[in-house]
Amino acid sequence: MKTVNMHEAKTDLSRLVRELREGVQQEVIIALDGVPAARLLPYGPPPPRVLGIDRGLIKIAPDFDSPNDEIAAMFEGRVFGYPSGKETNAIKAGLVEPIGIAMSPRATPSDFLHL
Repeated sequence: MKTVNMHEAKTDLSRLVRELREGVQQEVIIALDGVPAARLLPYGPPPPRVLGIDRGLIKIAPDFDSPNDEIAAMFEGRVFGYPSGKETNAIKAGLVEPIGIAMSPRATPSDFLHL
């Protein structure tokens, strides 16, 4: 490991890179006012990925892919707990009483979602 100051690194960058490439140096530390500030390393392939490194750390609920009414309602363009098209027609006809907050005609589901 070699330590050089910033001025020397700027002046001799080509030589420092050549030393790294040829294996003369493993790394070069570049210092500012005598304090290490950066490392110059030889380029190489990334280390191999280790598959299964997190095995056993992540738990998936047994019902993770079961139907979810709230998410289905969002995909259908309505917000869970707010009337669907059929329910809105029944409310307008006076057949049922609305429960909760009714959506205005101009409101969209995104008006009620707080992400």
